[in-house]
Amino acid sequence: MKLIRPWVILLIVITLITVIGVIWFKAERASGDQQAYRTYQYLSHLRTLDTQLERAILRGALDGFVNYEDIHNIQTRFAKALLSQPDLPSPIPSILQPLSALLNQKQEMTEILRQLSHKKQDVVADATRRSMLLREQLSEHVVDGTLSAEAANSLHYYISYMVGIEFEKPNSESLLPVPNDFSELPESSRINWVNLQHRLSHFTQLRQEYNNTIHELIALDISAPLQSANQILLQLAMDQETRFRQYLRFIVLYIAATVVITGILIATIRHYRNKQTEQRRHATTDHLTGLGNRRRLEDELPGILERAKHSGSQVAVIFVDIDNFKSLNDIFGHAEGDKYLQKVADTMKAAVRKGDIITRFGGDEFIILLEGASRDIAAKVAELVVSNCYGQFKREDGSVIEVGASIGISLFPEDGQTLSEILLQADKAMYRAKHSGKGRIKFHKDLDEYLGRTKRP
Repeated sequence: MKLIRPWVILLIVITLITVIGVIWFKAERASGDQQAYRTYQYLSHLRTLDTQLERAILRGALDGFVNYEDIHNIQTRFAKALLSQPDLPSPIPSILQPLSALLNQKQEMTEILRQLSHKKQDVVADATRRSMLLREQLSEHVVDGTLSAEAANSLHYYISYMVGIEFEKPNSESLLPVPNDFSELPESSRINWVNLQHRLSHFTQLRQEYNNTIHELIALDISAPLQSANQILLQLAMDQETRFRQYLRFIVLYIAATVVITGILIATIRHYRNKQTEQRRHATTDHLTGLGNRRRLEDELPGILERAKHSGSQVAVIFVDIDNFKSLNDIFGHAEGDKYLQKVADTMKAAVRKGDIITRFGGDEFIILLEGASRDIAAKVAELVVSNCYGQFKREDGSVIEVGASIGISLFPEDGQTLSEILLQADKAMYRAKHSGKGRIKFHKDLDEYLGRTKRP
């Protein structure tokens, strides 16, 4: 059993390693899935903010950034989201790192566009006011006769056309040349005319700067790092799935190998136990009669006595010795003697109960152990053995050799407390029976022959 224990411990260790591996695999996969899900949610949130910011900037470019507060709120939320990054898998944090700088540049350009928009509005308002004043002056010149009505109409049309082209159709190329009637314009109105021209030129510069800033703002593409991060996340998810499949394949192979090894170990242990049992049986069995031998008696009797002590029951030890067996062997040969011993063994098996122990103690000596048997039961078993073991063998000269059994009986606990004491008392009783005339039965404490001489046919 001591040799089996290390194998059992090894099986337990292998089982524990397998269970720990499966639990770790499930926990690792759940952790990886949770991180991938959180990363996906975070990138989706950034993409949503980026889309909202682009739309708000486009609306602001069209309506003069009256929605500047909305743009500012989106940019603030975007900046907070970049500062509160969750636990992202590498290398996504390094890919998202430039977003803060790009967002700051967008904020600066948005502020510049807002200021340019306000300046444009101021220029438009001032140019509109000056054009209205110049039209009024043209009408006054016509009234006081300093300018002809035809020249006033020509200049009036030119002013309206140029202001409309500049403010309403800035990309139109069909510009009218300055009319010849400009030379007829009185000196008092030429100052307003020059100022209006300056305002229109200033508006053109502001508009060009505004458009250039719009183009630069659009060129700041925040979505590019987000797309790269999404691609990296997808690749990481695929790599993680591949790695988990490899882990799963390893665990399956490990479990299969464990099952095979366990099967081999169990088969080895079973073979070892069977071999041990066979060796023990071989070592404790008499090969001629199939009964137990002296070693089995020494193994079994202490346990029987210990059980009897605890239960308070009796144990009968029947010591059987074959009479005239040496003569039988010398005259008729060992083969005939072996047959007789086999007959004696069969006789004893028929005489005892199931579970009682019969052993061949020596060459022609046998011991029967009757656990929980009384004096009367021991006597009846002994009578059956003596009567059935009796036999006659005729020699060539006509003489007869009688063989039989002499029996001595000791009882536990009254005749002894130990194995050696019980066997010694049974042996003594057997010798008294043999010296009393053979074919007799003697109890250890009997002074006279028990039941007299057993009758023989």
